[in-house]
Amino acid sequence: LRTVVTLPNQLLVSVPALTSFVKSLDTKTRTTFLPNSVAAVWGAQSKNLLPEDYDGKTNKTVVIDVGGETTQFSMVERNLVKYTISVPWGGETLVRLVVDLLKKESSVPLQDARSLSALQAQARAAVAELTSQTRVPVHVPYLFPDPGKHHLDAALSRYVVEQAVNHHIRNTLSETLPGENYLSTHMPPPTNLESLLMSVLTQLLEASNETPMSIDSVLVVGGASKFPLVDSSIRSACFAFMGSDANTKLVIPEVSLRTELTVLGCTTLLPSYDYELGEGLKRTNS
Repeated sequence: LRTVVTLPNQLLVSVPALTSFVKSLDTKTRTTFLPNSVAAVWGAQSKNLLPEDYDGKTNKTVVIDVGGETTQFSMVERNLVKYTISVPWGGETLVRLVVDLLKKESSVPLQDARSLSALQAQARAAVAELTSQTRVPVHVPYLFPDPGKHHLDAALSRYVVEQAVNHHIRNTLSETLPGENYLSTHMPPPTNLESLLMSVLTQLLEASNETPMSIDSVLVVGGASKFPLVDSSIRSACFAFMGSDANTKLVIPEVSLRTELTVLGCTTLLPSYDYELGEGLKRTNS
C-alpha cells in the first residue's frame, strides 16, 4: 500500500521532521510526500496540457496555485521545485473583504461570533455566485434584534468587490509584503492584483536566475483562480511579462480541472518509484 501526501514545498523544506514522523507511524504503508506544484505539473501532463520531459529536454514550468489562504508561485524543473514564493492572498481574502463590505451595510456594529459566522457564510456564497454573475443579492436572516428589521438585505456587485481587492492590495499588502521578499525590488509597489502578480513573478524569476524567455509554460491551478478578477489579472500579468509568447505558454485549464490536477498527479506516480525532496523521482528496490 502507498499513501501520497501533497504539501506546499516550504512546509516540506522547513519541517523535514514532519515527513519522517508520519512515515514512522505505519511501517506497513509506504508514504510519499510530494510538493503541490510538482503533483500539479504531473496532473497537467497526464491531461496533455503540458509536455513531458524527453530526450534530455527539461521543461521549466511556473505554477501559480491560487488557494484559500495563499497563492503559491513555484518554479518547477526536472520534477523539482527550484524556488517558491507563497503570498498571503487567496480565495479567503475575497471572503473577508466581502464580509467587511456587508458590515458597512449594517447600522449597528457586528462583532459577535454568531453575526460574523452568518456574514461569512453569506459572503462565501456571494463570492461563488459572482464568478458567473456581475451582481448578486445577499440576504442574512435574523441578524438584528430589532423587530422592525431582523434581516440584512444588500446587493453586491463584482465591480465593488474588485475595487475592494485593489484597495486591500494598495493599502495593506503593498506595505507588508516587501519585507518578506515576496516582491521584486525592481518593480514599483503594487496597486492592484495584476501588478502584484507581476512583481511576484519577477521576484520568482530573479531568485531562480531565469528570464521570461527561458520559461516553457505557466500553469494555473487552484479553486480561487476561477474568480474573474483573478483569472483576468493572471492573463494580463503573463501577457505583460511574456508578450505574445503567453498565447502558447500560458496554460489555464477548465475550471473543474484546476482543483483536480494535483490529485491526478499523485495517481501517476508509479509503484516502482518514490519521491525524495531535493532529489526528485527515485526508483525503489521493491
